[in-house]
Amino acid sequence: MLNSRTWPDETSILYAISNKLTQASTPAEWLEAVSDYARDNGATSGVLVYIEHDEDGRPAFTESAAVWVSEGAPHRTTGERLKLDEHDAYTRAWMAQPERPLLIPDALNCDLVTGNTRALFASLGIRGMALLPLNIKGRWVGGLIFNWSVPFYFNEDDLRIFTAIIQQAGPVIDSMRLYAISRERAARAEQLLAINTALSQATNEDGILAALALYSDQHHAHSLTLSYIDSGDSGLAISNTVMAVWQDGRIRPDDPRMNRTFRVQDYGVARLWSAQSNEIVFIEDLEADPRVDEETHRLSQQLGIRAIALIPLFSYRQWQCLITIEWNEPHVFSRDERTTYTALLQTLPSVVASRRAYLAAEQARDERELLYRASAGINAARSYQAIADALEQLNMNELTIVLWVWEGYDLAVASYMELVAKSQDSTWELGARLPVDSIPMVRDYECADLIVIEDTADRSSIDEVTAATTEGKGYHSLISVPLCLDGRFMGLLGFECNAPRAFTDREKRLAVGIGELVTAAVDRMRLKEETDRLNLKAQAMAALEERNRLARELHDSVSQALYGIALGTRTAQTLLERDPSLLREPLDYVMSLAEAGLSEMRALIFELRPELLENEGLTVALKSQAASIQARHNLDVELDLCAEPDIAMETKEALYRIAREALHNIVKHARASRVTLRLMCCEGDVSLEISDDGVGFDPADSFPGHLGLHSMRERAARVNGSFALSSAPGQGAHLTVSVPLGG
Repeated sequence: MLNSRTWPDETSILYAISNKLTQASTPAEWLEAVSDYARDNGATSGVLVYIEHDEDGRPAFTESAAVWVSEGAPHRTTGERLKLDEHDAYTRAWMAQPERPLLIPDALNCDLVTGNTRALFASLGIRGMALLPLNIKGRWVGGLIFNWSVPFYFNEDDLRIFTAIIQQAGPVIDSMRLYAISRERAARAEQLLAINTALSQATNEDGILAALALYSDQHHAHSLTLSYIDSGDSGLAISNTVMAVWQDGRIRPDDPRMNRTFRVQDYGVARLWSAQSNEIVFIEDLEADPRVDEETHRLSQQLGIRAIALIPLFSYRQWQCLITIEWNEPHVFSRDERTTYTALLQTLPSVVASRRAYLAAEQARDERELLYRASAGINAARSYQAIADALEQLNMNELTIVLWVWEGYDLAVASYMELVAKSQDSTWELGARLPVDSIPMVRDYECADLIVIEDTADRSSIDEVTAATTEGKGYHSLISVPLCLDGRFMGLLGFECNAPRAFTDREKRLAVGIGELVTAAVDRMRLKEETDRLNLKAQAMAALEERNRLARELHDSVSQALYGIALGTRTAQTLLERDPSLLREPLDYVMSLAEAGLSEMRALIFELRPELLENEGLTVALKSQAASIQARHNLDVELDLCAEPDIAMETKEALYRIAREALHNIVKHARASRVTLRLMCCEGDVSLEISDDGVGFDPADSFPGHLGLHSMRERAARVNGSFALSSAPGQGAHLTVSVPLGG
């Protein structure tokens, strides 16, 4: 039977909604602004939900941001979450038409409402439903949901009005939500700053918990605990021991959980956090969550805990700590809580790791001092043998030190490790090699492993090849530390003993610590060796390039002057025999060439040490070069130079040398009377232009033996510049070089 209803004017309804939306500023006010029509037609509840996305950006679940419920209807709260994949048919239906409302007259007699969805609606007393999706240009924001406790049969007016509400409410809610999110982020950033500041000032476990309580207390957490995690040789978490407890606003040193140890294998929830490092486990209701095992149920009931957040901290390739935040009532974790606790994973692991490292150092002060002395010697070492000598000074309890370095990059194709350093009493010979492929102990290494062999006679703990290799040198026990950095295997540091030996935990810790120092030193030396090789190669290339450049410069300048001097001298010799009175002209010619050659040589020396360019800049150097050309060769040089450009010295030198080469070519070949030199600083690049009124030439012609044009093109290319040359016989020449600013 259709509902018998009357409605006010549709325009008035939408006008009223619009007015309320413009005045609303909170989710509750937005929901209230659009609820009158549904409420007046018998709706018993209304919900504004936001859609949250997964890591891939796909809608994952809805979270209620605002709720109203009529008297007598089942209670609803904000923060309720609904996983979309648990309600496939229902979800697909309303997401398929993001611009239209989904109207369900009777949820218990609808093909879209099945399984989990039907059970949920039944528990909430929902029969009729109007779901108004909020989707802005293909981006899901959320939805408005109005529910009836009895079947409700919608008509065309309902469809139109609910569609209009979508069109009005969607942009407003989206805009205001984005603004609210930005404010939330700003507030969260301030909160994180306060927590991290407190963490940076924490000096013990109590201080760390107190810093976290600055936030957790705002969300009514009942208690917090900090437990240190102990790991086995395999790196798996074995147990956690409570080191600090915060409850009811203060640290509780007398809490019965203090110093209590919990074994991971005894609690299913513990196995949850230990299975994935640095991922928080949120349990909103310990009584209802299927992941909670019986032992955890028993413990939580004993402690009066109903909700929990487990924050495991993992850093430096090992478990560090477990932070537990507890509520004595079921607790729905808001998006802000999840985001804030997750953000703390960026700082908490290092804070706790530093604290644990400090405690370990306090408990073994002598080890720290020993490692400090080792570090000083190793860091000062400039050779592999110097590393071994530094370690020998530490008096390693009759342990012989050997350092093997492998030069390969892939163990699968490795051949040998070479002994590069040793203690004085080692029976190994420097330069000795071990075949990596044939020694299982080395071949099957793991970078995190410490290889300990306490008795080579015990074949259950050692392979035959390793036993034979060590016993052949008189060693019957050893600790070997693989030298690994960023997954790269670089060799082994060995501490060997000539008798079976039960190595202490202290010796093992020292071996690991010293191994890390030696790893860094070996890596540094290998990098230095590689750098030295590259530098030698670069120097050789630079020297070759400089020789080629000098050859070009000498060929195009001084060598020609010397050739002219030789020619003039021969002419003078001939005239000396024929008519000495005619010697003045050839001698004047020789003198002018000598002076020109001297000027060219001085310019070449300037090229080798261009102090003017370095100290005064490109524009001053160009002015000086132009003045020199004008004075020596009586050329009229017109300058048009911009301010000193912001380019690299390499680029300035290239432009200067190109300008010098071009001016010298004009002097030698162009027979010009006027030259124009411009330096223009345009947006994005610097351009050098040189033109003359000389005889010109055909740029397509080849000029055997003349290296000037080739040199200029090379210099421009080296600084990522462009080179252009235009000329024709009788029309002078015009050269342009452009390089990018900042180059």
